[in-house]
Amino acid sequence: FKSRDIEGIVKTITIKRDTLGDIYLYFVCETNENKVLARTGKSVGYDFGLKQFLTASDNEDIKAPLFFKQNANDIKKANRILSRKKKTSNHRRLAKIALPKIYKNIKICLFPSSL
Repeated sequence: FKSRDIEGIVKTITIKRDTLGDIYLYFVCETNENKVLARTGKSVGYDFGLKQFLTASDNEDIKAPLFFKQNANDIKKANRILSRKKKTSNHRRLAKIALPKIYKNIKICLFPSSL
């Protein structure tokens, strides 16, 4: 499975396996392209607040992402199920896989471009 073509000269390749057994290949490539973004002349300041997550200087309010809080009960339940299983049982092995799946779902919500 290839997500996109490799651009430039490959310098290093890193192979990683996560707790679910998925394998990821990371390529570091050297390219000669300098990508410069066009300037719009506009500037905006942001302020972290207690009631609002972010407030922009143009009065735009951004709510806090609550991905971890939304899945907190699922994490608690999966941890509780895992802790009650017998150490060498097959059900413990399955429960041990269920917990990283929940964390992976949170990661996908936080960093959608990383996967």
